[in-house]
Amino acid sequence: MRPDITSIFVSVDIETTGLDPETCDTLEVGAVIDDWLFPLAKPPEFHCYIKQSLYRGQPFALSMHPTIFRRIAIEEEGYSYFFPGEFAEAFGSWLNINHAYVIDPDNLKREARGVVAGKNFASFDDRFLRKFKNYDQHVKFHQRILDPGMMFWSPTEDTKPPGSQTCMERTNQEGKVAHTALEDAKSVAKMIQTHAGRASPATDLVKIAQYRGIKLPAWLEEVVG
Repeated sequence: MRPDITSIFVSVDIETTGLDPETCDTLEVGAVIDDWLFPLAKPPEFHCYIKQSLYRGQPFALSMHPTIFRRIAIEEEGYSYFFPGEFAEAFGSWLNINHAYVIDPDNLKREARGVVAGKNFASFDDRFLRKFKNYDQHVKFHQRILDPGMMFWSPTEDTKPPGSQTCMERTNQEGKVAHTALEDAKSVAKMIQTHAGRASPATDLVKIAQYRGIKLPAWLEEVVG
């Protein structure tokens, strides 16, 4: 049985056909969970595309995603696809399987244990996700949000919280923002892990050993300590 771990976060990212959730659609959702026990290289992952017969959006955003539209059109093998009415239940089930919920012993209701993380999640992703049918019924997060922008804000270098690309550079992540949901969710997770001192194989080794009740050799404790 897994112990109660309070420091669990779910990094979530979406790709959309534009900026306005009232007139644009969600194309792709990606998420990873870190409960400080899973090895960094193998976190639980959720990834799907949202399929529908007609998409609405803004020209620039639509032009960014030809690969996604092609994949949805032919339902390329190796990926998950959900209609809008199916998504919330599927996402909620994944969260439940991966221990992002706990059962309140007083009322036996499912309560959120996971803190959601994402770049601009509150002002963007959350507004789109809440448009899905029965989203609030199936998906629950703590009301507070982890946004890496403030974690890497420098009062001497920045006039506003840094964007995703700057946060990537400050956490030694190579390349550019992927603009694919799962890869961007992983990138945000790494930002938070780096800020918290989690992003190292040594930290993984210590946490897993503690969880399994394994005593590390003295010489190894010195190396990873």
